[in-house]
Amino acid sequence: MTTLPQGLDEFVGLWSIERRIDDRMLGLSGIFAGTAEFMSDAQGLICLEDGMLSYGSADPLPATRRYLWRMAGGRVEIRFEDERPLVGFALNTPHPHDRHFCEPDSYDAAFDFARWPEWTSTWKVRGPRKDYRMVSSYFRVI
Repeated sequence: MTTLPQGLDEFVGLWSIERRIDDRMLGLSGIFAGTAEFMSDAQGLICLEDGMLSYGSADPLPATRRYLWRMAGGRVEIRFEDERPLVGFALNTPHPHDRHFCEPDSYDAAFDFARWPEWTSTWKVRGPRKDYRMVSSYFRVI
């Protein structure tokens, strides 16, 4: 029987993250390697990604990103740091997915919790100047 995360509190802590990027528009690939730390705040969670991004033949660069995770109507809503909505998903399914439109681009997100507490997110981004796929793998550190 598959165990699935039941609440935001199950994400709290430090996760190792490896993200593979396939940029079909530019014909480049990249890897982000680092951590994703999920910390509680008054409205839910703050997710802080911190690591190094290697892209194409360029020297690796430090990269950080901050997201907000909130519960709304039984779903996890992932938001940008400024509270703009990104995507959402239900915790009670092993393979939730969602789509975000940011004209003229579309962002398709698929999550895989079938091997919880290991999990992945896959993003397919398409638009006039974008065509890439990112697969992020998360492994609990603490």
